[in-house]
Amino acid sequence: QVVGLELMDTEGTLHRLDHKDGDRFQAARCGLGALGLITAVTLDSAPAYRLEEHTWTLPLDEAMDFVEQEKDNVRHIEFFAFPLGEQAIVKTMEITDDPEDSSEREDSNDLLEMVCKLAMRAGWLTPSLQKLVTLFVEDSTYTGPAHKVFANRRTVRFNEMEYTVPAQDGIACLQEVCETIRKQDINVFFPIEFRYVAADDRLLSMYHDRAGASLSIHQYFEQDYQPLFTAVEPILRRYAGRPHWGKLHTLGQRDLRELYPAFDRFQAVRRELDPQGRMLNQHLKTLFGETG
Repeated sequence: QVVGLELMDTEGTLHRLDHKDGDRFQAARCGLGALGLITAVTLDSAPAYRLEEHTWTLPLDEAMDFVEQEKDNVRHIEFFAFPLGEQAIVKTMEITDDPEDSSEREDSNDLLEMVCKLAMRAGWLTPSLQKLVTLFVEDSTYTGPAHKVFANRRTVRFNEMEYTVPAQDGIACLQEVCETIRKQDINVFFPIEFRYVAADDRLLSMYHDRAGASLSIHQYFEQDYQPLFTAVEPILRRYAGRPHWGKLHTLGQRDLRELYPAFDRFQAVRRELDPQGRMLNQHLKTLFGETG
């Protein structure tokens, strides 16, 4: 949606970028704060539209089959997998001409918070709790303006790791992640969010030149996330997963260069716009191989 932007480099020079500027523009659209200061953004807007959201539950295996089969037939499709309870919450969204708004959705997160705390203290209950919570999810539709249908209230805190693997490998990767959680008896109540996203052309996008299946792994914030993330990350990497830049991962420059075909093109733009590395904090130094 970003069709133009203004970026000020560390020397104070203002660069007005759009598609005509090639790699500079495609780097800046996903620049991680490493190129300079973005002072203005031009967005490609679209007329307001309405969505109908359909939510229901399925056994986990059936949800995987359904989403894989229907991923090219629905505008938006995702599901939330409960590996230990072997259940899933499925959600689709389609544009609709229905002018009637649905009643406001229940937006309380109190039940989720309570169940997370209970599962943390009594891990042996987690499989049953994952099955039980899906019983509270009714087969339902929700219709309204897109900005209301897309938005959800989330007040339960968590730590998160998200990788995007090639779309065709998504279900196989998810199956292996779920099986590992079961085999290692990792206590995690939060479901795994799974969704498909189309390819794009940004240099450091998780979807650069390939459609992706994104797996978001969550752990309740009061629990140690390391056992879960340590077990799952090698699987995501084995499937050529690319990490979400704003979430937890352990990769550095060598790993990222293998995963992102345009990584060196981004590096060339970064060194051109910030030759002294002034925009790099310690985390960005790890990502882009700078030690000083």
